[in-house]
Amino acid sequence: MKKNSIISVARKEIKFSINERDRVKLIDDLSYILYPDDYGDNGRYIVRTVYFDTLTNSDYTSKIKKHNYKKKIRIRTYASNFDYVKLEFKEKTFDNQLKQSLKITRKDAEDILNMKYEILLKYDNPLAKKCYNTLSGFAYRPVCLIQYDRVAFTHPSFSTRITMDNNILYSNMDLDIFNNFKNIKRMSYENNTVLEVKFHNFLFPQLQYVIKKCSDMGKPQSKFGGSREILNNYYL
Repeated sequence: MKKNSIISVARKEIKFSINERDRVKLIDDLSYILYPDDYGDNGRYIVRTVYFDTLTNSDYTSKIKKHNYKKKIRIRTYASNFDYVKLEFKEKTFDNQLKQSLKITRKDAEDILNMKYEILLKYDNPLAKKCYNTLSGFAYRPVCLIQYDRVAFTHPSFSTRITMDNNILYSNMDLDIFNNFKNIKRMSYENNTVLEVKFHNFLFPQLQYVIKKCSDMGKPQSKFGGSREILNNYYL
């Protein structure tokens, strides 16, 4: 197959939970500083993601035990355009993350969700090989589906990206990313929005100022960790 390009982003990532009042005010403030994301309608869209993990749930345990190094492998698409599918390998060391993404076809995504990982061998690039070796070599399988509403802002300088996610839904049973899934549960947070601040080396002072104006900020639960409810009582 023709060589596909890899999108690779290395930056710092910091997460907060915020309440609805701060969410509305922050969206208004950011609209004067940053640009709406290209996806969706004025930076608003629905994200749908299926995460993979090993038979021993190694990525989950790395997350909840707060290891210095953590990784996630996932397939992501957008409810408004199921023909655009991304395979992502995300690695995080402390607050620094490297996310590599590869655009794949819907048919290939369906094969991967059915654990037919050999389909990745037709892609002529190192990320596809890395995903194949990891998924097949360590007995990964799809474990959870997560959906949420996102508002996103970006700026080309310093790889700046600010996202706000709410209405977070998940399922451990129905993992069909391309259809309306059943057995849905709502993920509960003390505050109802996850704010993610991503940047490389430097965060604009204007952004620091408007973020600090939020009145009630906390540490959010991981979407991936929160969706694995079956394991929470066992591992915690």
